[in-house]
Amino acid sequence: MIDIMTQENDEVAAIVLDQAARLFQGEVTRQLLADADEGAWQQALWQQVAAAGLQLALVPEADGGAGLSLSVGLAVMRRAAQCALPLPLGETMLAHALWAAAGGELADDVHEQPATLAPEPGSENGGLRMTLRRDADGWQLSGALQGVPWPEQSSFVLLCAREEGAQTMLVRLPCAGLPWALDANLAHEPRGNCTLDGHAVAAADVRPAPLDLRDAGLQPHGALLRAWQLSGAMQRCFDLALAYSRERVQFGKTISAYTPVQTMLVEMAGHIAAAGVACEGAAKMAGEDFLRAVAVAKSRAGEAAGVVAAHAHQVHGAIGYTQDHGLHHFTRRLWSWRDEFGSEAHWNRRLGAAVCAQGGAALWRALVRSA
Repeated sequence: MIDIMTQENDEVAAIVLDQAARLFQGEVTRQLLADADEGAWQQALWQQVAAAGLQLALVPEADGGAGLSLSVGLAVMRRAAQCALPLPLGETMLAHALWAAAGGELADDVHEQPATLAPEPGSENGGLRMTLRRDADGWQLSGALQGVPWPEQSSFVLLCAREEGAQTMLVRLPCAGLPWALDANLAHEPRGNCTLDGHAVAAADVRPAPLDLRDAGLQPHGALLRAWQLSGAMQRCFDLALAYSRERVQFGKTISAYTPVQTMLVEMAGHIAAAGVACEGAAKMAGEDFLRAVAVAKSRAGEAAGVVAAHAHQVHGAIGYTQDHGLHHFTRRLWSWRDEFGSEAHWNRRLGAAVCAQGGAALWRALVRSA
């Protein structure tokens, strides 16, 4: 797990979060989101984000980054999700940080283009779909990439692959020229699939994977990112629903005065709080505890996302289902992100398998330690 700082500099963290929030709130307008939904890449916005150094927030200072902790970087992404930032900022932050942790050097275009992560669907069964084979000039990469976020806009996709000797390697694969089959998720965010058979990769773009990536690959880090993004988008849905309930008047009083509406708002707040605690706990874990905590966080955030999206639309009534209201920018992201890097069912299976493997006598100890 990335954890660049052992002691958080609260003042620096507060400044970074404040500046990021100001940038997102000032630049992510309804028109910009509408343009992004139509497929327009927001290069000017990306340049502003890069100028602020947010894409290198998790990279150590010695390597040219800000050296912030994982929890602060994820908090930035929660703020971004509250504004529905239509950029792969979280993927870029993690890709650069993980590559630097493996001893890789930052690319020259680090300020010009984002980077992305491979979801690695094969890691559910303990294996990686991508394989590497040495050749005279470097490496040959084979396998299938599925659901890669923002592939055409990114300079490279970071992935884990199994080398012939069974060692897990971290690969920085340039995105340009790959045979992408392009698609989009429900939030209209670009996704891409491609199949490679002996694709040439330079020796400088392959590094031994850090210890915490050798079994599960990049999926846990991607899942934790999505969990924090879900937390941010859910908070925005709640804020919108609460504000609307205090404005909408029906039968002589605001709908916030009616018990069914109050009940939905309370349920939303409870789910958001529970997911937030799970996310914050996972960002501070390491080793096996990290994998278990990520499973809890992604599962809990995914479950909460379904309830929050449904209740938010219920509170808004018919207006919440229209394109003219901004609610859909956040609920569509909730429905999309809850399934990416492993759905709650996927992570519940992994969590259950891990608990069962330890035996019944260890269950109480595991529950207490997780709490």
